[in-house]
Amino acid sequence: MNQRMLILLCLLVAISDTGCAGQGVREVNVPKVDGLIAIRGAVVHTMARQEDGSWAAPIADGVVLVRDGKIVSVGPASSVEIPDGVTVVEAAVVTPGLIDAHSVVGL
Repeated sequence: MNQRMLILLCLLVAISDTGCAGQGVREVNVPKVDGLIAIRGAVVHTMARQEDGSWAAPIADGVVLVRDGKIVSVGPASSVEIPDGVTVVEAAVVTPGLIDAHSVVGL
């Protein structure tokens, strides 16, 4: 192995061990929320595909209902009923579900 390849390999190992910002990677414990939560957003990007293969338009004034950590309903606030006593989280932009880190939807 030539010297350049060895240096490159050492740098890659050092970067992967410390993270790009020079800090170690740490795990964050997100508390599990039991019950029902409503997330209301000025814009909700569902990243859903329509039958013709195009992306569905973002939902203006949308609501995402989450029960025991799973999405149970997504839609406009006019069509998704938020039960009384449910915690409502307000947000400007909501992207429910798994996030594609390489997506530019909503940017």
